[in-house]
Amino acid sequence: MRVTLLLAATLLAAPAAAQTFGQTRPDPAPSATPTVNPWGFDAARAQRNYELLMRGQITLAELSLQEFAEVQAIDNAVRNPPNPDRRSRRQKCLDREIADLGGSPSRLALRTIDLKCSQE
Repeated sequence: MRVTLLLAATLLAAPAAAQTFGQTRPDPAPSATPTVNPWGFDAARAQRNYELLMRGQITLAELSLQEFAEVQAIDNAVRNPPNPDRRSRRQKCLDREIADLGGSPSRLALRTIDLKCSQE
């Protein structure tokens, strides 16, 4: 959310700077190990630009279209991590304890597990 607001505020607050959107900036010296894939995604540059944007040291208008797409991909990955575990702490405890007992605990064991996990 913060990056989206930052991106929107940057574009709205600086219309003159937005005219330069899409122009390329010279990249720093290439690293010893290239991180560019065949599709042109430079992970190191994307991370660096994302961090600079978050600190307010650069604006969106200063990014090329490729750099903007890279930053947008990083932002999407940060906002939507793959398969987040949305179970509660109690449910994780229940699942863990039941799995430790082989998946088929007795009624007494279930009540004990329920009591133990209610304390979490």
